[in-house]
Amino acid sequence: MISKLKFVWIILVVSSNTYGQAKGINDSIVNALKVAITNFFIDERVFDSNVNTTSYVYGMDLVHHREIGKSNFGIYRIGVFQSHGTEHVLIKHENSFKIFNLKDLKLIFEKVLQFSLKFKLDNQLMVLYFKEIIKLYELTFQDFKQ
Repeated sequence: MISKLKFVWIILVVSSNTYGQAKGINDSIVNALKVAITNFFIDERVFDSNVNTTSYVYGMDLVHHREIGKSNFGIYRIGVFQSHGTEHVLIKHENSFKIFNLKDLKLIFEKVLQFSLKFKLDNQLMVLYFKEIIKLYELTFQDFKQ
C-alpha cells in the first residue's frame, strides 16, 4: 500500500513539474509574441515609441477564437485595445511567426495557402481562414467601400 502511495505521489510531482515548465515556456512565447506585436504597432505609428507595455495588444485565432499562444500553430488577428484600431494578421508555427499588414491582402492569401498546404489543413478549415480574413479586411477598410 505504501509503495502505491509513493508511486502516485511521484506521478503527481512529475506531472505538476512538467505542467509548470510547459506553462513557463508557453508564457515566454506569449510574451515574445506580445512584444513583437507591440513593436509592429509602434512601427505602424499606432503607439508612440515610448510605449513599453504589452498589455495593450491582443492576438486571437481567426477560426478557433483561442488566445495567441494556446496552440502550436495558427492564423491570428492581432490588434490594439482601443476604439477604431486596425487589426492585422499573424501566422504562427511553434516558436516562429510573421506579422502581415492587412493592406497586403494578396501576400496574406499566399501565406495562408502555403500554411494550409504545409500543415495539411482540410479545405473547409482553409476556406474558413480565408473568409475570416476577408471579413477582417472589410471591417478594417469599410470606409473605402464604394
